[in-house]
Amino acid sequence: MTAGPAELELDVVPEDAVVIDLRSRAAYQSWHWPGALWLDFAHAAAAYPKFDPLRSYLVYCEFGLKSAHLAELMRKSGLRAHNFRGGLRRLVAHALARGLPGPQLP
Repeated sequence: MTAGPAELELDVVPEDAVVIDLRSRAAYQSWHWPGALWLDFAHAAAAYPKFDPLRSYLVYCEFGLKSAHLAELMRKSGLRAHNFRGGLRRLVAHALARGLPGPQLP
């Protein structure tokens, strides 16, 4: 059974979730969700079978496409995984709304 978009996507970052940033290292270094782990898509796709099944995961990327695909793969393997709806732009807006720092503008 494949998760539908409503079940796969979240508009908030759960407090207990392991947050994974799938963007490039440079993009991650310029800004990431506080405490997020960096794994590019290829490494994350290879590593998720070893992830702790007792944890929940939230993945994000630039536009939300790669992260949605990875979250679906993770769910098919039995993990509690979600994609942040709308990608980076919406995640930054969510961070700012919570009083967290956003990216530094040049």
